[in-house]
Amino acid sequence: MKFVKYLFLIVILHSCKAQTNLKTMIINYDATTRGSSIKFEVTSTKVYYKDIEKTIETKTNSKFWKEITTIVEQINLTEIESFSSPTSNRNVDAALHATLSISINDLIYESQTFDHGNPPDKLKPLIEVLFKVLE
Repeated sequence: MKFVKYLFLIVILHSCKAQTNLKTMIINYDATTRGSSIKFEVTSTKVYYKDIEKTIETKTNSKFWKEITTIVEQINLTEIESFSSPTSNRNVDAALHATLSISINDLIYESQTFDHGNPPDKLKPLIEVLFKVLE
């Protein structure tokens, strides 16, 4: 019986820790090429977007943040650097060089470079949601 109590306590503490981690999460999306760049930063409190033409800064609403955290929970962050790009148009300047990084507490998970607009399949849902907020 004591084992069940300890197991329950561990599960509860682990769940609280995971929620705290995602509350402190910072997502950065950077895409650059000659003469063009996009910077996107999302936290639990703000959305910041900047490109050559405009800068947008707004508060993060809870529905948007919940959608992002749900998607991030489905990604194995320790493998993010091994996700390969489906195309390589960035190598001939046909697409911006993009990277995605996710910071949780002191850990930073960063992707390989990929073509802006054509991310690795496992990152596509997250990036689509990020850019959906601009519409």
